[in-house]
Formats: sequence, structure tokens, C-alpha cells
Amino acid sequence: MMVEMAAGPANIGTASDVYSLACVVYEMLAGQPPFTGATTETLVRQHIMAPPPPVTQFRPAVPASVSDALMRALAKAPADRFNPVGQFSSALDHSPVTTASVPASRRRSLWPVAAAAVVVLALGGGAWSLLGRRGAPVAENASPRTIAVLPFDNLSGDSSIAPLILGMHAEMITQLTKLGGLTVTSRSSALQYRGSHKSEREIASELGVATVLTGSAQRSGDQVRFAVSLADAPHGKELWAESYDRPYTAATVFAVQGDIARQVAAALRVKLSDQQEQQIARVATSNLEALDLYYRALALWDSRGTQTDSLMEGQLLRAIALDSGFVAAWSLLAQERSWLMRLSYSTDTAPAWAAMHHTKVLAPGSLEAALAGGYYRYYALGDFAGAIRELTAADSITPNSSDVLDALALLQRRLGHWDEAIALLRRASSVDPRNPRIFNDLGETYAYVDRPQEALASLDRSLAMMPTGLKAILSKFGVLQLTLGDTARARSFVRSSYPLFPPDFRAGIEMSNAFIARDFDGAAASARKMTDQFYPGSDQRSLALALALALRGDSAGARLSAASFLRIARAELERRGGQGSSDAFGRLSDVEAQMGVALALRGEHEAAVRIAETAAARYGIQQDAVEGCHTQRWLALTYTIVGRRADAVAVLRRLHGVPACPTAVELRLDPMFDGLRADPAFQGLTAAGQ
Repeated sequence: MMVEMAAGPANIGTASDVYSLACVVYEMLAGQPPFTGATTETLVRQHIMAPPPPVTQFRPAVPASVSDALMRALAKAPADRFNPVGQFSSALDHSPVTTASVPASRRRSLWPVAAAAVVVLALGGGAWSLLGRRGAPVAENASPRTIAVLPFDNLSGDSSIAPLILGMHAEMITQLTKLGGLTVTSRSSALQYRGSHKSEREIASELGVATVLTGSAQRSGDQVRFAVSLADAPHGKELWAESYDRPYTAATVFAVQGDIARQVAAALRVKLSDQQEQQIARVATSNLEALDLYYRALALWDSRGTQTDSLMEGQLLRAIALDSGFVAAWSLLAQERSWLMRLSYSTDTAPAWAAMHHTKVLAPGSLEAALAGGYYRYYALGDFAGAIRELTAADSITPNSSDVLDALALLQRRLGHWDEAIALLRRASSVDPRNPRIFNDLGETYAYVDRPQEALASLDRSLAMMPTGLKAILSKFGVLQLTLGDTARARSFVRSSYPLFPPDFRAGIEMSNAFIARDFDGAAASARKMTDQFYPGSDQRSLALALALALRGDSAGARLSAASFLRIARAELERRGGQGSSDAFGRLSDVEAQMGVALALRGEHEAAVRIAETAAARYGIQQDAVEGCHTQRWLALTYTIVGRRADAVAVLRRLHGVPACPTAVELRLDPMFDGLRADPAFQGLTAAGQ
């Protein structure tokens, strides 16, 4: 569609044709359209608001002049595009090209492709010369020992075996990743091609691999048939194929997986050690029902977010009840229980520890034990160094697992090892190039170390793959507003995404914008729409309202809201202080530091400083390089409110230039520190980077 279509047919003209044609040429070169979306509304919003990613992001060999011509033809304003169409043709016709930039052909009906070709030819052949001969590009630089395992097709239409098919996909990738000498595309990227009509050649090119493993599963009663094929995708050559007609049992599943791993290794000339042969032959469980429950839980784990589902734990507990020696189920249970602690749904470490301990007793030194121990130390204990030790062991067992690499990168960030984190995330993105989470985490990391342009490029790539990704949207909003200081662009960008946000998040964003605009009435109104939940580093509803009222000059209202916050905070501390509780990620310290601000607003200055200083000393940058700044900021704000301005500036000076801490732009924008603006030392902090 063209941008003008959203405004009605009266706005459509020659410039609209240029835009539509540019979309066709872009897709032919990139192998995908300039904008994608899960819904029509998302797609329309991108066409209206979002800049297209440069075509060179998907096809680096496309000449810069061609990329520039496409960007002009895809301009939002019709006046900024080529006019007439012949200008676009000339821009393309005078661009040097190589056949390496040719996009992959798609499996779709011929008439849309033919129609697009006619339109391109009508330009006088200029654009057609760019496309060269049709066909998918060859992954010329891919090593022969690179492979993507695509999800199997369910030929029977039996939905009951869908978890089995996805579970086998995960297991085969894990099996192949354990083989030395193979680089295996991560599961999340491979899953992007579930149900895809793209050719194997095109998929191989997009993933940067030389071989593709495909297959199908079909169940009939108590029998199951697997058909598997390994292909040299760039050259269209089948390397190996096999069919398996077996009884539908757990033993069959593991036997087929093991044989596939052996055959792939043989076809790619990878010699298996005795230990690898034993791993391949291992049967995780002989109970088919337990295996099915585990695979169902694994699907829920893969889609986890800030919400959790008790169904997953119930499935794992039932699987363990059926087979108490099912190591993989125990390991996943440990990871799930640790994740619940990370989300603050639980404060008791004992259940997660029990599942982790059971895994290590059953299978010491195994991948499952390393994962259980690593995520327990990470999520449940906040023991970042210990988690790195465990997950490094997992990485040695399954090199190039993007999940493990991503977790290691996030842990290195917590320790302040920023270069190591970036290197790990780049490595993860190379084996998982279609995973929006990886590029979001990379974008966040670039933002923390004040590399905003690289941050925006990574976040835009994440959003290109998942336009509805809330984390990436919020991260980009933060870069635009708090790193670049482009408040108008930040507001415009985030408001276009408002339909995606829960009401509480939307109210929080509006409150932030109102504070920056010094609209304290608006900030108070938005704060009243928020819930009383605690988010690390963010203003809780009652505290945010108290600050807005104080800045508005309503000291009585501020004291009442601060008192309300203190009641909620004390209840939160009591909830978190039960038996076996943990202060992982400094959650207790963060609540106490906010209490210092509330006490300061109530005029209880001595108590305010005491609790804020204690919290900041207990959990700071030395303990956590990502979230440790939160308590320091609350301490600086407490000092500001009680009139100890020199101490406030001293705290902010210590944070100056420290990754993940308030930037100079943020200090310029934040009204909380308006009381420090006459201080020359504070002025020096805010002037940095201007």
C-alpha cells in the first residue's frame, strides 16, 4: 500500500505509483517487503510512521546508490519522491550491480510475480537490470558445515502431535549443536519459517547456511511416520533422505532423533566421538505421556514473558510423577521456578533450589544440570558470577546456543563487562539472525554505553521482525528521549504504539512525558491511572503522584500520597521478607530507597537520609552495573528534597558517564533535579555532550 491510501483515494497520484513500485523492487531485492506486521493495523501504522530499513540490511551487496534511490521512492511525503516515474528508473539504471544482490524467488502463484515484472519492465529496463536472472541467491560464503533445521510439517493434521513435532525440533537442534564442527541456526530463527512457502535456497541464504534439514510427521493410530531430507540448498542437491515407519512410542522418538543426528554428521563428514555416540543414543524417558507433557511445557517456556502460567508447572510436575528420573523435566522445572522469582511472583528460593538440586543429583555435569544451576543462580539468587560459571559450562556442551549466549551477555552486563556483552550478543545474532529478542538486547546494551545510533539500528531491526515488541518500542523511546534528547520524535514514535500498550504502561509513558514538559497537573492525572505495583527504577503510583503534587506546589497532597506509598512499601517489604526470601536484583533495596524519597517529602529528613543511604550502600553499581544505579538516583533525589544539594551533586557526579546510569540529557530533562540547576557543578554535568 502507499502512504496516501490511509488518507483516501483523492490523495493518490503518480507519486503513489512510485511508492508502490518501490515496494515491489524492495521486496525483489530484499526477499521481504519493506514493512511486515502480524495485523493490518500494524502494517498500516508502519507505512505511515516508520522509516523502512535500508535494503542493504538484508542484502549487503546491493549498491548504495540503489539503496538511496529506494529510500527516496519510499519517502512518506509524496513531494519527496521521484516524479515522474522515469526519474526512479534512471536512478536505478545508472547503478552498478552484481548478481549477489538478487533476491530469492518465492513459492507463490505466478501472476503477482509476472505483474510485478511487467511494471518493472515498463520503466525501460533499468530496474530489471538490477534483478538479473530470477532465482534465489547462493549462500556463497557459508561453510558446508552450517545447517538450519526447519520445523517438521504435520501431514496428518492431528493436533495432538503438534507438541511432539515442536519438541523434536528443539531436541534435534540441541543434538546437532552438541556435535563439534557444526554451526546450527538457533531454534527461534528456524521457527520463523514454520509454514513458510519460501524455497530451501532462499531460507539458506537468509540464514547464512549451506544445508537445510526438512521433514514431516504423520500419525495413524499407534503408528507414526517420519520423512526427513538433508539438502545442499545453494546447489539444490539432496545429501540424504530417509523415512521411518515406527510404533508411536517415546523410544521411537529418541531413536529417530538419534539416527537423524548420525546421518547428518555422516553427510557433513563430522566424526562422532564415543561420548557423542552415547549422548545421541540416550533415552530421556520411556514414558510417552511424560514426554508429551514435557514438550507442552517447553512450548510454554519458549513463549514466556512478563506473565507466567501455572499450567506449565503443573505439566512438569505430572511428567515427573510419571517418570521421576526425567532429567530434562526436572531441569525445566528449576528454570521455571527461578523465572517466577525473577518476576517477583515468588520470594522463596526453596522450590527452585529443590528442582535444581534434583537435576544435578540425577545428571551431574550434564547440559540440563548446567542450565538448571545457571538460571537458578541468575534469576533466583542474582548471583551473576556464579551463573556465568554454570552457563559457560552449558555453552561448552552446546556451542552457539543463542539462548545461552544471550543469557551470558545479560550476565556480563550486570558485572559491567560491556564489551564482552556486546561480543556475545553479536555472536548470538550470527547464529540466530531472525530473533527479535537478540537485537533488542543488543540495542539496549548499545544504549547503556551511549552508542545511540547503533542502538537505534539494532532496535529497528528487532521491530522489523516483531513490530509489536513492547520492549523494543520502550527501548527505542528511551534512546530517542533520554539519550538523544529528541523529545518530539520520542513522543510521536511512542504514541503511534499506544494501542499495543496495557493502560498502566500507557499512563506511565504519559506521566513521563508530562514531567519532562513540566506539566505537573498532567503528570498527577496520569499517575492516578497507574496501579500500585513496583517496577525497578520506576516511580510507583503513590510516589509518582506525591512527586507531581510536590512539584505543583501542593505540599499537603504530596504528604498524603507519600504516606500512602509508605504503607504500600512496608507491606511489600514484609511480603518479600519471609522465610528463604532473596534480595536478588536489589528489589528490597530499591523499595527502601524509594521510601527515603517519600519520607523526605513528608519532612522526616533524618529518617529519609538514613534509609536511602543504607539502601544505596547495600545495592549499588558494584553489585549490579545495570540496576544498581536505581538506588543511587533515589539517594540523590532524597538529598535534593532535604536540601543537601552538594551531596546530591556528589552522587550524580559519581554516576556521570557510567553505563546504564542517568545521562546528561536525562539530567537536563528531569524536573526532579530542578532544585540543583543553580549549582555550577550540576550545570557542568548537564552541559556534557551538548
